[in-house]
Amino acid sequence: MSSPKFAKAKAPSVSTAPNSTKKTPNDDIGLVKLINDPEFSDVTVLVGKTEKEYKLHRNIISHGSDFFKVCCREGKFMEGNQRLIRLPEIDTGAFDIVIRWIYNGGYFLPDRVKKTPFCKIHQAADFLGVRTLKKEMLEQVAVRLFGEIEAEVQDETVENPISLFQGIAANSSISEWVELRRVADNIFPTWYLADKDLFELAQGSGSRCLESAVILDLYQELLERNFCTDCQNKVQHLNPLSCQRCKKSIIPRAIRADSGAPTGKNKASSDENTIELSSQSSAT
Repeated sequence: MSSPKFAKAKAPSVSTAPNSTKKTPNDDIGLVKLINDPEFSDVTVLVGKTEKEYKLHRNIISHGSDFFKVCCREGKFMEGNQRLIRLPEIDTGAFDIVIRWIYNGGYFLPDRVKKTPFCKIHQAADFLGVRTLKKEMLEQVAVRLFGEIEAEVQDETVENPISLFQGIAANSSISEWVELRRVADNIFPTWYLADKDLFELAQGSGSRCLESAVILDLYQELLERNFCTDCQNKVQHLNPLSCQRCKKSIIPRAIRADSGAPTGKNKASSDENTIELSSQSSAT
């Protein structure tokens, strides 16, 4: 596990910690009662290697999932004609969570967030095209991380945040940039990418992984050489932005889309009292 970058104060009592009130699933909310109710179900879904059977409803699952919307169309795919869908690669526990969300049962971040079960749900939601659940999962993780940093909790409930972020990013796209940044903004200013983390990132698939590891290492070294550990986190959120040496105002160099994602275009500055800074966001 990566070591915390900053020394933390004495942890507050559990009653004052963020999200200390446990939320539990309620089978009476939304349409959850209809799951596996055979009376009006009109499609069968077999999940996992054991082919666990779910009796579901095409109108509901097609509304909540891009994948099911395609599969349930009659006359185009065998699944739609037979009203039988097989999902052998999806974990049954993860599918239980996804299908509850589709039936308006909500999502509840567990008391302790572990990479493997969390990412199985996130991956299943990605495969099934349930984008609303993916967004909700990342929002809740970001809120949990932020709350624990603010409360200086020593026994963090999100285990190995850097590894968790890597798992999340593996099943994300640029359209989810804003949600990913909210999670990243509450991890990397506090948690340090150790050499092992950088090595594993560089060994990952894709030609950009090594480049990403080098750039991350560079920014960490710049922070360490110019700011003490007490000030590094504060530097991330300075508003308005200004150079800490010459005090000139800094304007972001990148032009962002309405979604917050980078467009690849740069702003031109003609003001001698301003300097340009490579793109960054202060969103938390």
